[in-house]
Order: sequence, then structure tokens, then C-alpha cells
Amino acid sequence: MLKHWLYALIAILPLTGHTDITTTSGVYSSTQNNNLNSVKGIRYGQAARWHEPSAVVSQQRFSGEQYGAQCHQPQRPGTDTKVSEDCLYLNVWHQDGADKQPVMVWIHGGGFRFGSGETPGEQLAQHGVVVVSLNYRLGPLGFIKHPLLPNESANLGLKDMELALRWVQDNIHQFGGDKNNVTIFGVSAGGMAVNLLLASPHASGLFHKAIAHSGYATWPLQRTASMQDDNIFHWSGNNPANAEQQASAMFAKLAHADSDLNDLQTLDPTTLINAIEGFQLPIVDGVSLPEEPAVLIEQGSYNRVPLITGGNRYEGSVMPGAQVTSVMMSDWFMNDHDAVANLYSEEWSTSNQQAWQRMFGDLRYLLSAVVTAEASQYFDQPAYLYYHQLSGEQAANPLGMPHGSDAYILWYGHRSEDVRVREATNSMRQYWVNFAHTGNPNGKGLAQWEAFSADKQNWLVFDNGSSNQAGLLKNKMDFLKAKYQARFTQD
Repeated sequence: MLKHWLYALIAILPLTGHTDITTTSGVYSSTQNNNLNSVKGIRYGQAARWHEPSAVVSQQRFSGEQYGAQCHQPQRPGTDTKVSEDCLYLNVWHQDGADKQPVMVWIHGGGFRFGSGETPGEQLAQHGVVVVSLNYRLGPLGFIKHPLLPNESANLGLKDMELALRWVQDNIHQFGGDKNNVTIFGVSAGGMAVNLLLASPHASGLFHKAIAHSGYATWPLQRTASMQDDNIFHWSGNNPANAEQQASAMFAKLAHADSDLNDLQTLDPTTLINAIEGFQLPIVDGVSLPEEPAVLIEQGSYNRVPLITGGNRYEGSVMPGAQVTSVMMSDWFMNDHDAVANLYSEEWSTSNQQAWQRMFGDLRYLLSAVVTAEASQYFDQPAYLYYHQLSGEQAANPLGMPHGSDAYILWYGHRSEDVRVREATNSMRQYWVNFAHTGNPNGKGLAQWEAFSADKQNWLVFDNGSSNQAGLLKNKMDFLKAKYQARFTQD
């Protein structure tokens, strides 16, 4: 009797252990929990300040139990997160004994100023994929151009991501992953990073599918002096910001207007990272980024792969963080107040500010999804649009589910006490995993998700259940697309 009881106890206890995995950057200990393994804090690169990263080659043995240091970022009160300029680490979750599984590489959000690869990758890995997450340099340590600085590329954070994807190509087979079936996915700045990688000629062949949560490929970006173009405009009607002038203003703010390179290299990283407000924008530099991502995608000059993209009903929740006000929106679109009042009549009847905030979210994120999906279809690549609008008591704001809530559903929705949230989580995870396997999100037990077509504008709507809806936002998107196209025309 005792023997049978012991066998039953063993059967329900988690099986833990460690195995060594050899990579090009060292030998790492993989922690096993039941049939799921994780390796954290893998060094994939090293870089001096404002230099492009280089691969780490090592035969040393390292623990894989702890995350590596996060990249420098503003610290929230009460936190003591370890940050460092030596921060190019990634993490891998994989099933024990797996072989040739699809690989999903997560790129975190945070306005290119915050965040890290510390995410619960096991939540997707348990569904039969290898999950990778990574750190990349942030703020002016990762995205900057100034005449004194040695970086040819203005987007060092993007170069970090590309190096991490090369590490995946060289090493992921050691974790049971298929290097020929890699899906990149990310949220907010991570969704924009997906757009940047789609547009980057240096990322060709490093991934095979893409999922952009709330990317902003159509948003005006800073441009270097060499990439200024009198035919490209900001929403305001002015030319986009000059990257060198932005950097000079930042250094002047730090009382280093007349500094030499050595002065800048010795600046305290915390002071440097806190020298800007709002979000950090990538830079069109003609080197790492030849043009705004949507422009390249519409031209067909991009890495053509199957795409999932979309966002949330109330993306405008992030407008204050982007340092955009309703007054600015009103000024940018001063000739369109009647059209905005009509298209956003529900919000306008409450307050103009609510209408501008709703429009900001649609303009920055959902328009990007439509434009990139249309281009994908034109170049014979399947694209799938999603719209997250869980309703009723689940909405954190009366205007709907806010920016980033789709990523919450993906990674953390299983914790919710609301069965509808858990159902949305299960559906989203299965769609995403199916897409990673085959390039088509559809599968048994899921609502049919039709690929995007320009005439119907199909969206898969995550609400109280999932459903395919055609033309959901067509009037708004047609209006906003016309405003976007006007950025590239002369009066």
C-alpha cells in the first residue's frame, strides 16, 4: 500500500533537473521543470557605448538560472532592477526532447525606453514552440545620431535585435528549434521593432513570419541630415525632426554642448537615459533603416513573410506617454474637425479630447496594421488583422481595452478570474502558435480567421468570443489613410 502511495506522489511532483546546452556563446545550464526547460541570461552580444554589437564567442560554463542585467532605462520608484550597459542577453524556453519545433522570438515593448526580455515564455513554449526573448539597448544609448559619435547606424537597438536573430540561427537547434521556421513578434515598441526588421535589409533570412502587436510603421520618424526629404512631412505639415539636432539639444540640456567624444562617452548612463521625455523614436538613417517601414513595405522593398498585425480598441490610452496632446492633434488636423466629429461622433459628443485621443490611437497603431496588411496582400503574402475589444466589465477604461492589453491577454490572461478573458487567452495563444507552425493561424476549435483583403478589410475580433468581421473600421481607416498619403505629397 505504501509503495503505491509513493508512486502516486512521484507522479504528481514536478520533475526538476539540469542539463548542459552548448552554444557559440558558452555552455549554459538548462533548468528542467516537468518536460519544460528554460535557459536565462544567455549572452548573445557585447557592445561598447554607441558602437555596433559584436557576437560573443565563448566556451565558458555559465548558469542559466537568472536573467541577465536589463538595459539602462528610467527606474520606477521603489524598484531596484539591475541595469547595465552590458545588457545584451536573451532567454530560451523549450520542451525537453523536442526537435525541429517552430521558434517564436519575442521583442518587448516600452517605447524604446523601458522593458526587458523577462517574460513568461513558458506560457507559449508549453504549446509546442521554442520561445526566445531578448534585451536590446534603449533610449539614446540605443537610438541616436550625432556628428561626434562613432556609430554609423543610428539604430543600435535594431542592430542588437539582428545580432540576437543571428544567434538564433546559429544555436536554436541545440534547444530543439527549427532555424528555418522563426516567427518574430512583439508589442508596442516591440511591434514597431517587428516593422523595422521587416524593413531592414540586414535582417533578410533571419525570420520567416511576423506578428506586430500595435506597431506604428506609418508614424513619422526622426531622420538624419543626410536623409532629410522635402517631400516627406510630419502630421503637422512640417518636415520630420532632425536626429542630429535632437541629439545636440539633448547634450546641451546636459551642459555638454561643447563636449568632445570622450566627455560624451563618460556621461553617467542614468543621467543620459533620463535626458529625454516620452518615447524614443527610431531614426531613418539610410544605413540600418533606409526609409520609414511602411514606405518600404508598400514599395515591396522589405522582407516578405506572412504577417499578423493589429491592436486594441483604445490604443489612444498611450497618447500622454507619447507626449502628444489633444491640442496638438487639433492643430495637426485643423482642417478636419468636421470629419473627425463625424467619424468619432460618440467620443466627440462627450468631449473633443476623447475624440482626439481615440483618433490618435487609430492613427498611430491601427492605420499601420491596415497599410502593412494591404501591402502584404499586394505582394502575395498572407496577412491577418486582429482587433482586441473585450467589452463590459473587462474594459479598464470606458473607451475600451487600452494599448498593450492584447499582450496582457497573450502572456497573463490565464491568471484572470474572468472566464471570458481566459477564453480569449487560449484562443490568441492557439492562433499565434498555429501561425508559427504554418503561416496560417486557423485550426480546430477556433473561429475562422479570414486573411485580409483590401476590398473587405477583414478583422478577427477578440471580444466575448472571437469572430471575423469585414469592414469593421473601414470609414475611419480610409480617412486616416488619406491623411497618411498626404504626408508624401506637395500642396
